Amino acid sequence: MMKITGLEASIVAVIVGAMIGFVPNYLMDLRRERSQLRSRWDSALFDLCSDFASSARSLQELCLRRTSVSTAARLSEDIDEEHHRLRAISERLLLGNLELQFAVRWVMVHAHAIHEVSEGRPDPRREEFPGQSPHQRFGATLQDFYTAARKQLHVINPGAITPRDLEPGRDPSRRA
Repeated sequence: MMKITGLEASIVAVIVGAMIGFVPNYLMDLRRERSQLRSRWDSALFDLCSDFASSARSLQELCLRRTSVSTAARLSEDIDEEHHRLRAISERLLLGNLELQFAVRWVMVHAHAIHEVSEGRPDPRREEFPGQSPHQRFGATLQDFYTAARKQLHVINPGAITPRDLEPGRDPSRRA
């Protein structure tokens, strides 16, 4: 049997102590780095989602205004500008997960439909969604977008969102 000298025992104790101190610190640094990276991404994603939802709602409001007032060129320019802004933001949101990407695409599909209808053209998806106006579909897909964004941002209970489209007057097809 091999005898361990005092020097060897000291060296082993130092190595074990160093390992005991290093491994937890390394793991904590790794966890902190991942958390910081997630926070930076979550912050950017939050801003993009907020801008997208705001732009989508602005587009809908402008289209509703045109439907009810039937006014002029400036409103048309505003609608076109907002639709362009919405498309630009939507392209950046394709960095999100698959559920968020699908939600963004469907919001864009129905945003196009409300834009078309506000211009006096027929609903391009009428046969695909019988009995639903573009505004109803838009509201439903925007709710899906909110849920997908909240899931990716790790919000507790991501589906608990009050639908804005339950407000009176949100859909011109339901007006008396």
